[in-house]
Amino acid sequence: MLSFTSCVKPPRENSVKKTYYENGNIKKEITYKDGKIEGVVKEYYEDGALRIETSDVSSVPFY
Repeated sequence: MLSFTSCVKPPRENSVKKTYYENGNIKKEITYKDGKIEGVVKEYYEDGALRIETSDVSSVPFY
């Protein structure tokens, strides 16, 4: 299971980082404000179904 990211640079102060599975489906979506994770983080299964939706930043692995 390989993935690629739409953002190869460190996240900008206010941005949304999205990573994708090889099949083109979204894998993870993380919103940044002032350079820090903010709001809801969403992670998806390879088939596109939502796996996790959390606002608990401590439970989100950074990658």
